[in-house]
Amino acid sequence: MSTLFIAHCSSRLIKKKDLPAYNKYYKDKIYYLKEDLIVTKDDVLKKGTPVKIWIESTETLLKVKCYPISEKRESAIGRLVIYAINNNYKGKKFTRKNLDKLIEKKLSKSN
Repeated sequence: MSTLFIAHCSSRLIKKKDLPAYNKYYKDKIYYLKEDLIVTKDDVLKKGTPVKIWIESTETLLKVKCYPISEKRESAIGRLVIYAINNNYKGKKFTRKNLDKLIEKKLSKSN
């Protein structure tokens, strides 16, 4: 008896080589949480908290993580605020405009 293995290759919504440019674009932007972000019972970012974001893109997920502006990015614990499953965009081109629409669901821009 033989076993057939089928590998499913997902592609990143944001290519690895493009990720630094995305993060540079969002690096200095300040957003405000539209609702409480509860990570654990002891780790809650309240609605209205000013945050900065960074983007991670894997084979299966696009993740937007945030941290309070009072913390430095290098030492901050990123809290997952938004994610997108790559398969939901299969066959569609994912752009910064798509990402901005995702971000707007959970975060508002500073003025």
